[in-house]
Amino acid sequence: MRGVLFSLAGVLVAVVWNSNAIADDPWADSVVSYSGPNANSGYTTPTAALGAPIGLTESVPLNTVNSSPNVVSIGDTTGHLTLKFDTPVTDDPGNSMGLDCIVFSNAFWVGGDENRKFQEPGIIEISEDGTTWYLIPGSRNLTYQSGNVPVIVETGGGDNSLDPTLMGGSILNPNGSDADPDNDLDEFNWGYADMTPVRAPYKDHYLRPDNPFEVGFGSETGGGDAFDIAWAIDNAGQPANLPEFSYIRFTTLVSRTMLVGILSSEIMAVADVPPSIDTDGDGLLDEFELNVIGTDPTRRENLTIYLDQPDYAGGNQVGNVLGKAVDTNGHSITLYANGARTSTTETTTLDVTIPGSIPPGSLIKSVFQPSNVIVDFSSTVTDFVVEELQSAFVSMKYTEADEVGFNALSFEPFRHNGSGYDQIGITGVQVNRNSRTIKFRSQFSGTFLIGGIPGVTPPPAMPLSSTLQWLLVACVLAYGVKRAYA
Repeated sequence: MRGVLFSLAGVLVAVVWNSNAIADDPWADSVVSYSGPNANSGYTTPTAALGAPIGLTESVPLNTVNSSPNVVSIGDTTGHLTLKFDTPVTDDPGNSMGLDCIVFSNAFWVGGDENRKFQEPGIIEISEDGTTWYLIPGSRNLTYQSGNVPVIVETGGGDNSLDPTLMGGSILNPNGSDADPDNDLDEFNWGYADMTPVRAPYKDHYLRPDNPFEVGFGSETGGGDAFDIAWAIDNAGQPANLPEFSYIRFTTLVSRTMLVGILSSEIMAVADVPPSIDTDGDGLLDEFELNVIGTDPTRRENLTIYLDQPDYAGGNQVGNVLGKAVDTNGHSITLYANGARTSTTETTTLDVTIPGSIPPGSLIKSVFQPSNVIVDFSSTVTDFVVEELQSAFVSMKYTEADEVGFNALSFEPFRHNGSGYDQIGITGVQVNRNSRTIKFRSQFSGTFLIGGIPGVTPPPAMPLSSTLQWLLVACVLAYGVKRAYA
């Protein structure tokens, strides 16, 4: 994913998905232990499960990124992977659907069918201290067996078809083919790792849990298998009543040899679900802004605009709105897609400058003078067309006080070019005197100001009073009647 960072009189449009952006990020922080007997070759690096997930599509899992493993294989039912969060994951009813944690893996929809998934279920256990463990029982209501995690033994190497007792391999959701049409949209199996695909990264979607009880995906989730801490049970099968956990352990649940080999759960990442709070209403969860991209969740102008939209979020079809940043004064910039981006150059490092005053320099039109209205859309991404986007749509607001000393009917936008102000790349200028708004397209980011010709703004034409209007209408009618009978 590619992103661009702007300042818009204080607006920040930040870089996309930096998995190590801030120390208190929502991802698992360290590997405590790992054992992967009969694990898939090439996927035995446990640190692959740290940091943010990176998915591709519901039907195509992303097992490697830049030739490095994107998942870690646990191996058969005797293996395990234990991870630790530096900041505990809390049981918070304020989270979406009350779900507290998401486990990401490489499960996928077979042939794009959301009712048939290739899955390799894994047991999830959680612990406050890394010593006493509690089980997430899931839809099968599993319990510890003599203190050990349960194991489900399955045989056969082919397609699992409609057998509702099977869990590992290519599984067709039996709810979609039974005699009860009311449960067709319900998932039969849930509450385990490696059962739900992971979508491509976009915005804060990896912190928005998918509904584990429903088939398919919501529009604002990155997938993965979510669970509630309140589901956890102790060794006696009783509710654990845990307020939080710092340790999470995965074990392959199903003992099965398939045509592709030993069934082994794979783990990509684990995320702490934040509360569903978006203080500034910019569409991004507060904790995502604070702990992933580093913007201020209390300010609407601190906004991330993503230059690539995955297909599930609308894609980069020509004219699709990618994002709009608006500051408290009403200045705004809107970015539009111009089709699929083909460049291999990724925008990753961006600088911001917020001017304290109007940068010096004369306007290209000598009779024009700068007003006090200035907005900075500065970025190391200076050319939107080169970035395979449409020219940005910019809207600048001014007040009655800003008109003093100018003929406001002459107002035009100018862009600082390093030494002065020109209008290169500025097109489609529209001035609305009633709303005191100037709108235009700009190929480039940068510092913009409103310039005008010194003078006095002509007063608007005075409207006729209602009495005078009626007198004029009466005169016209009387004249018409007179002409008709002349």
